[in-house]
Amino acid sequence: MSDYLATFTDAIRDRLTGNATLRSALAAGSGSIRWFEQDRDAPMPYVTVAMQAMDATGTVQGFTKRAERVEIDVHVYVDAQSDNGSTPTNGNETLGSISYMVKGDWHEQSSGLPTYGFDRWQPTLTGSGWDCTSIMLEQTAVLNEPGILHHVHTFVCHVSVSKAT
Repeated sequence: MSDYLATFTDAIRDRLTGNATLRSALAAGSGSIRWFEQDRDAPMPYVTVAMQAMDATGTVQGFTKRAERVEIDVHVYVDAQSDNGSTPTNGNETLGSISYMVKGDWHEQSSGLPTYGFDRWQPTLTGSGWDCTSIMLEQTAVLNEPGILHHVHTFVCHVSVSKAT
């Protein structure tokens, strides 16, 4: 068994970068997906990701082995006056589109499982010796500032040591 964070981090990154529509929306403004970094001078729109894990062994019913609560914060930054290449637009449209792709489409699927985005997605932590619950959207914070639209989507899941077979 190993620590799950490397495998978990790879799964989160792959989920974001694997979304061609999200990558296209970001590229339209020369934006990008950034990992744990924020660069106010970077071309917008862009997305940053930050995570933290906390012990949850004693607080989650049903876990009889080591468990951790993981929070994933996905920050979306958009210029308040975006430009789609030909016509200046209100940045709210771009912000809404990117945020929708980050959150996902589970509610549109008959299975209730998202084809993209994080809400209700369950990462597979193959080879780590850990299991993960479905990731759930906990809140969205609006942290706009002059000229910049900034939303933070906080997702939560729990990971635990896999049960012995």
